[in-house]
Amino acid sequence: MNHAVTLTTGQRYDLSKLMLMCWHDADGNVFDPCGGCHCCDYFRDGVYLGPDMYGVHPLFWSDSVHPLAP
Repeated sequence: MNHAVTLTTGQRYDLSKLMLMCWHDADGNVFDPCGGCHCCDYFRDGVYLGPDMYGVHPLFWSDSVHPLAP
């Protein structure tokens, strides 16, 4: 079953396979991709950095999430 997944901060992922589903904010709201938000901004060298300073973070389709070895 395919569902939304929040990534683990500090984990390396295969970015070529990640498929954005929607966004989540600090208040628990789920929303469609918004202007100015880009999921690549939440990664450095394939490592997920976690939510931004406002608590916003991307959610991905579960079947697209492929953690990589550190």
